[in-house]
Amino acid sequence: MSSEAHVLNFDTPIVCAVIGRTRHKMMQAEIQEAAKQGAKLIELRLDFLAKPPDFKRLLENRPCPMIATLRRPADGGRWSGTEEQRFMLIRQAIVAGFDFVDLESDIIDKIPRFGKVKRIVSYHNVREVPADLEAIHADMCHKDVDIVKIVVTAQQPADNVRLLSLIKDAGKPTIAFCMGDLGTCSRVLGLRLGMPFTYAAFNKERQIAPGMLSFQELQKIYRIESLNADTKVFGVIGDPIGHSHSPLIHNASFAQLGINAVYVPFRVPRGELATFLKAFRAVPVSGYSVTLPHKEAAAKLAQEKDDMVAGIGAANTLLATEADFRAINTDAQAALDSLRAHLPAGADGQPTKLDARSVLIVGAGGVARAIAHGLSREKVPITITNRTPERGEKLAAEVGCRFIDWDARHSVECDTIINCTSVGMHPNLDESPIHHSYFKPGLMVFDTIYTPETTMLIREAQARGCHVLTGVDMFVRQAGLQFELFTGQPAPLELMTKVVREALSPVRAVREGAKPPTLRPATLERPKMPIASAPKPLPKPSPLVYLIGYRGTGKTSTARLLADKLGWSWLDADEFLQAKHGKTIKQIFAEEVEKGFREKEAKLLQELSEYEDHVIATGGGVILREDNRALLKRGIVVWLQAPADVLWQRVQQDLSSTEKRPDLAQGGLAEIEELLKLRAPLYEECHDFAVNTAANSPEQVAQLIYTWVQQSVGA
Repeated sequence: MSSEAHVLNFDTPIVCAVIGRTRHKMMQAEIQEAAKQGAKLIELRLDFLAKPPDFKRLLENRPCPMIATLRRPADGGRWSGTEEQRFMLIRQAIVAGFDFVDLESDIIDKIPRFGKVKRIVSYHNVREVPADLEAIHADMCHKDVDIVKIVVTAQQPADNVRLLSLIKDAGKPTIAFCMGDLGTCSRVLGLRLGMPFTYAAFNKERQIAPGMLSFQELQKIYRIESLNADTKVFGVIGDPIGHSHSPLIHNASFAQLGINAVYVPFRVPRGELATFLKAFRAVPVSGYSVTLPHKEAAAKLAQEKDDMVAGIGAANTLLATEADFRAINTDAQAALDSLRAHLPAGADGQPTKLDARSVLIVGAGGVARAIAHGLSREKVPITITNRTPERGEKLAAEVGCRFIDWDARHSVECDTIINCTSVGMHPNLDESPIHHSYFKPGLMVFDTIYTPETTMLIREAQARGCHVLTGVDMFVRQAGLQFELFTGQPAPLELMTKVVREALSPVRAVREGAKPPTLRPATLERPKMPIASAPKPLPKPSPLVYLIGYRGTGKTSTARLLADKLGWSWLDADEFLQAKHGKTIKQIFAEEVEKGFREKEAKLLQELSEYEDHVIATGGGVILREDNRALLKRGIVVWLQAPADVLWQRVQQDLSSTEKRPDLAQGGLAEIEELLKLRAPLYEECHDFAVNTAANSPEQVAQLIYTWVQQSVGA
């Protein structure tokens, strides 16, 4: 498409997709893919290219206006040549027909305007916010330019407000924001004030600039093109804050209900809350969700506070008032609502009352305090236990209940257990604060952890007939209460739950019908290996990842590493089967021959298919039975491959495996090759994705699978 055919105005904000690749081929591919995903403006970071840019090749079939940028290291770029060489390439880019060219403020006067190419004058400071920021901006506005761009590195949250103040009523259209995680909010909020566009990494893994959000995040989560001067601003305050799911659920809810509002993350270091709140009055921000480490500070700073905040001494919500803020705590109410909604029925089939069930609260931190105070007000009999007795005793005294020592917690008789500790949270997924022998049918177990949703505590309680309640329910309800305070409208709790679960586990989105991407996954192959099939149509109905493949392909080590990345649990099916029957697989083969073993294996696979949030390393022959293959296909199936010679070496080296498992390779390499040939069609039938484990370390294999899972659901 010719440059004349491109029509671009900035009546509404847009996202400029930034592409930085070392190879022309990959840059060309991402240009076209960005356009397919809705990019209306693309910046090519020519300083990323390993070879001199071929402008004709890069501009061929350009789908939208493009910016040429050749950034110096001092400005955060990767250009490694001389300044004379850079000048020459910039001039060539202008003549070649780019729609925009980015020129630093110190060179703008040295490169004259040419043709219809628009000029962006830029100033980057990767160290700080300069004292003379306003003077720098004023000088840039007097240059022969079309757009002014100022990017600095925030040292404190208030620096964002200083940058944002440059945009409104500027002499020239101005793009101004802060780099780093302290500045993420300014990349979004500037668009409300008239910033013509913001920058986003098309491929977030390329690390274009600190704090830069991805193109997908800005388009799908923050709905950039809908922002205007009337857009209300809300956000979440914390440190760290990058992990927060709150922007996902609140922005999705705004979109569904047609509310003109945006919700952004604010990283505010400990001790800086008061300064932050004062500075951001200028935006203004209508309300905040508050998380660690600011809940107690928020309660103290607010002039108005509800009764629960006064009692607990902590707030998770701040609402802006005409003069100050009102502090509210929605954690306690959310916990009570969750419990009431999921209380098991009594003997008469009717729901039991909250105050009719005795509760053991495990922990004495912030969440435990909110829940303990909430239950106390409802006259619920409470016992508290905590690893640090001083904190537990203090909380028990506050709410007037008994405290019991941590080592004696299993002696407590109760109807409901509420875990408020971090035991079992990612990455310590195989830990539980309560021994499984304590669980009995009828007991209710509530785990406030939601990363992962299905913790070891929940899993073991569920397996022993307990009623279980996960932390996702409480998290969504407290966010829903905040949403109602922010907007005056009922929260779409069903949507919020769906969004949270998709965020917590990319594989869930596969199960619920997300479309796979157009990008091709990286399936690695080697000679002598069966060719991996292309990814098969999704979704899948079960939140399980099965690893299949011949013995020696690294299924167990990969399962452990992949589960850690997904925030799940993992297990080795063969080891599980051996523990269940108290015999090695070799002994089962000897006593019951292969048929008996395969029946036990099939029965176990049926049991495991009921699990959730697990990566399961299967036995090499699990695919031999048709019913097993049908079960596997209900999950996500990854085929781990390796050439026969590599497998032969691994089997010989793994003496422990030979001792426990039947020797299926007595005929050496030739027999392994024959078995692979026989099993390959069955592996081929089941799998969704295949990876060669011979050319990659277990960590690399796990990362490839994890990346594919994310890409497959558009994460």
